[in-house]
Amino acid sequence: SVSSKTTYQGQAACVELYRNSPVMHDSVDDQAKPAIFSNGVRMPFPPPTKKIKAPRSRAPSAPSPTSGGGGAGGEGGDDSAK
Repeated sequence: SVSSKTTYQGQAACVELYRNSPVMHDSVDDQAKPAIFSNGVRMPFPPPTKKIKAPRSRAPSAPSPTSGGGGAGGEGGDDSAK
C-alpha cells in the first residue's frame, strides 16, 4: 500500500531505508523483500552497509470481533448471552 505520510521519496531514499532493515535478513523470504526493477527486470538490491539483525517474530493476533474473522464475538454462533 502507499501512504501519503511517508518522509522517504525517490528510489535512493527507499534503498537507504531498506538496505539495513531486518526485512532484508537472509531468514526473510525473497518474495517479502523490497525489489528494484529496471525496464521490467528485477535488479539486485544494494548490499547492506552494516550487519542486519534478524526480524523479531510476532505472535499471531486473534481476529477482533469487528474484523469479521468469524471468531468469538462475531456475528452469529454466540449463545453465551442467552
